[in-house]
Amino acid sequence: MSSQELNNRLRNALREVKYSQELRNLINHTTGSVFYVDSGSGAAANTGDASDEALITIDAAINKCTASKGDIIYVMPGHAETISSAAGIAADVAGVSIIGLGRGTDRPQVTLSATDSTVTVTAANVSIQNIHFINDVDALVVGIPVTAAHCRIENCLFDDATAAKNTNHWITLSAAADYFECIGCENHGTDTAGNTAFLTGAAADHVTIRGLVSHGDFAAANIDMSAAWTDCLIEDCALENANAVDVNIEGYASATGQVRYNSCMIATNGQVTWINTVGTLALFENYGVNLGGETGMIIGTASS
Repeated sequence: MSSQELNNRLRNALREVKYSQELRNLINHTTGSVFYVDSGSGAAANTGDASDEALITIDAAINKCTASKGDIIYVMPGHAETISSAAGIAADVAGVSIIGLGRGTDRPQVTLSATDSTVTVTAANVSIQNIHFINDVDALVVGIPVTAAHCRIENCLFDDATAAKNTNHWITLSAAADYFECIGCENHGTDTAGNTAFLTGAAADHVTIRGLVSHGDFAAANIDMSAAWTDCLIEDCALENANAVDVNIEGYASATGQVRYNSCMIATNGQVTWINTVGTLALFENYGVNLGGETGMIIGTASS
């Protein structure tokens, strides 16, 4: 951001109340550019530089960003857009943060309406926060494929619109998605077969999944390592799988890292798996329940 642009924003903030939030954003978060997105009041011809100059799509704001400058995109409360094709939103600018504003029904919504609809993350150091993603088609292949390092998806909600609209995978990681983080997210699937996994990953390093709440009918698992993760951490997750496969976390024989303090449920009386293919992963105080109304049991084999 140029000195002149910063001076203009400071002058506007001091002169008009409506710019006071923008001033706080500049002070607290970044020296990069700040852009706003609002499907309700925005326009394609707007600059995106202020809330009353908002753009109407997230991708349009990404296209205005500069790589590795700490640019922030604020998605306004009540924003809604539909992605009907592959890379309908393409996070292809390094270091960009996409932050949804609002809570509950005010949280910005992104609806995926075709089986190949995707929100792609192909640039490093991208952050996506507080967005409500909705699948509105049966057999959505993958919602967010991540193919770059240091991606962080935080405080996002992932919903299947109805029982007949299942998501195969909400998030997939390529081997290049090192240092991926999924923090404080929620996944509300259905009890109808059709999901494969909420998150499936290739052989990425330093994957962290913390505080995930996930329910669905997953043929593989809520969290599925399709290859060896190195130095991973899966922590404080509440996972429920309605599928007879009986797995909440599918590990990998040569994966390394820690799986700790997770609560796993599969309502199949007699189930004793929950975490499968432990390999060399270290388990700490993970609990499994196989019938509602019961207390969880420790998962895994105790060290001697």
